[in-house]
Amino acid sequence: MTEQFNLKTTPIDSQDKIQTQQEFNNKYFTFFENAPIALMVEDFSKLKIYIEKVAKEHKTDVKSYITANPEVISKLASLIKIKEVNATALALFKAKTKQELLKDLDRTFTAKSTEAFKNLIVDLLTGKNETEAETVNKTLDGEILDISIKFKVIDGSEKTFENIIVSIEDITERINIRKALAQSEKRYRESQEVAKIGSWEYDFSSNKIHWSNEAFKLIEREPYRDLDLKFYLSYVHAEDRALVENFNIKFLLKHPNQNIKYRIVTEQGKIKYISEKRSAQIKNGRIVKIIGICQDITESVQIEQKLNVTKNLLSKTLTSIKDGFVILDHNSSYLYLNNEAANLLGIKNPEEIIGKHIWSEFPEREGDVFFDNYQKVIKTRKPVSFENYFKPWNR
Repeated sequence: MTEQFNLKTTPIDSQDKIQTQQEFNNKYFTFFENAPIALMVEDFSKLKIYIEKVAKEHKTDVKSYITANPEVISKLASLIKIKEVNATALALFKAKTKQELLKDLDRTFTAKSTEAFKNLIVDLLTGKNETEAETVNKTLDGEILDISIKFKVIDGSEKTFENIIVSIEDITERINIRKALAQSEKRYRESQEVAKIGSWEYDFSSNKIHWSNEAFKLIEREPYRDLDLKFYLSYVHAEDRALVENFNIKFLLKHPNQNIKYRIVTEQGKIKYISEKRSAQIKNGRIVKIIGICQDITESVQIEQKLNVTKNLLSKTLTSIKDGFVILDHNSSYLYLNNEAANLLGIKNPEEIIGKHIWSEFPEREGDVFFDNYQKVIKTRKPVSFENYFKPWNR
């Protein structure tokens, strides 16, 4: 059976005062029992007496003794008397009754719990009336909990430690978010390196420029400290320099955010394609700083160039076909039709039909030759040849 506790004592002079005190206790206990955070009231008095006596016998202070003898923590924990726990604490540790939680409380501890408990105890014994720590506990069925635990000495118990409020908050979700954020930041740094992204900034007040290590990798040279704007411009391809070198104040005030693409010639003589996002920071109508984020897009540009060559070749091939030729997407909408197909359909501008559904041009339905063969092809994915007459075009 848990022990009833009072956080405040009132001189009792009459039956009315006794009743008032009882009402106060009942109201407080109701608040304690239904608080949305796990709470315990614990008695540390025996712990305090024991550790202060042992430290004195060894002619040292409490903190030094506990640090030098960490095994004493288990002894100190056994001297704590738990006076009360609330319903939220039972739910947190998945206990059915208060008796079950009090009897098996040691099952909620982990190796990290011991370290956190040591630090909390040292704080209390060295004069702090309130302290907290993040640690790891377990539920009675073994589920790991990240928790924030706080100790607070109740007023009047500073010398004896008879009443200490212990609050426990489940911060598992918060810790998971923190871990995910740290992992995300790590991946971001790694992705910058993989994506070949460099950055630079120019301070107008000091006329100093700073480059990231990845920016130096773009021009294929070791980091260099004595930088100025001309240094980078010297690596920009001569034909693209006009795109990059405009640092005119009026221009920057009018165009504070720019997206530019240009070529650079590296220290090794290689040509690279760069995509840069440049932003001018303006304060009180004056430019304070310019920040640039540069990405090596050489590979994607080269792929696009090759793709364009292929597209042009394909387009010329399809255009030269003497039959009508149409390409549809998976939704049966037009992606492409050559000039011969446009002539057959009576379409003057092939671009006008791109994206439209085929059945807008072929008003067919189930049972018609064209419709049924079209569905057959989609289902079997095998070529089908057929002849049919289309009344709209008299062909």
